[in-house]
Amino acid sequence: MKHYSLPPLEIRMSPNQSKRQHPELGVQMIAVHDPEGFWDGTISTIMNPATEVSYHCFLKADGSKAIQFVPWNRKSWSCRIYNSVTENLCLEGFYNKAYDDEALHIFARMVAFRLHKRGLPATAVLPGMVSTPKGKGFTQHKFLGTLGGNHKDFVNTDAKWKAFADMVKAEAKYGHFRKTWGRSN
Repeated sequence: MKHYSLPPLEIRMSPNQSKRQHPELGVQMIAVHDPEGFWDGTISTIMNPATEVSYHCFLKADGSKAIQFVPWNRKSWSCRIYNSVTENLCLEGFYNKAYDDEALHIFARMVAFRLHKRGLPATAVLPGMVSTPKGKGFTQHKFLGTLGGNHKDFVNTDAKWKAFADMVKAEAKYGHFRKTWGRSN
């Protein structure tokens, strides 16, 4: 099986970030998103303080590069009450469109890397597990429900979610992670 590398990472700090509330809880999940938008428009949104929206990291649709907008130890503004207990990774695109297969694998590598760095299991957190002790691992934005902003992203079918979850698990099992990627503070 082919394994993937993390893409080149640009650091560009968004004004839309803050200190995590209840840091004693720690990050519980990596939440995956799509912006329902394209690269340049999403960057403009994330950099505009009036929008009050951000992600920790945003991957280009072809997987060629990524931008970190929020340090890993700070709170991005992506999923309402879950902001303090999630890291939020985003892949350019739209939930009802097909993603580039290579980019999906690179995105899965990003998720697996952040799970590894946080000491979290490569477990797909499903609806109903989110606010329970079993709610540690990775999830898609729509599984966070109303309290997470009531969004419908990241993918639109259970089969696509399972396929992505399998990619994340394969990358986590493979390991061989680099020491750092991005800023923590």
